[in-house]
Amino acid sequence: MSILAELNGHIHVCTGNHDTHSTMNKALRAGYIASVQSYMGCYISGKMYHFQHFPTDEWPYKNKGAILVHGHMHNRHPPTENSIDVGVDTPWANFAPIFVERIPSLLQKYGPKASQ
Repeated sequence: MSILAELNGHIHVCTGNHDTHSTMNKALRAGYIASVQSYMGCYISGKMYHFQHFPTDEWPYKNKGAILVHGHMHNRHPPTENSIDVGVDTPWANFAPIFVERIPSLLQKYGPKASQ
């Protein structure tokens, strides 16, 4: 958990299959993270995002342009037109966090339209 103290910003965790309640509660109590949930949606710079650990074919507001931001796939799930794996082991992450503001350009660069 010591790495959390080095991160900037407000950290909201969407739990995955390796996250334990005790670890998440400890991080919350220590003030390292702002919230813990299984998924969350929000507007950032006028764009709707839906965050969750697992990829899926359907998510809230998909039909209104919401972008699904997920992990779990360890670079085995290529970006679609409106979803992207942001795990650190993807080529676009290069073992570093991805700023959400970069996601639209990453979808353009690595998504299905990039290969056309």
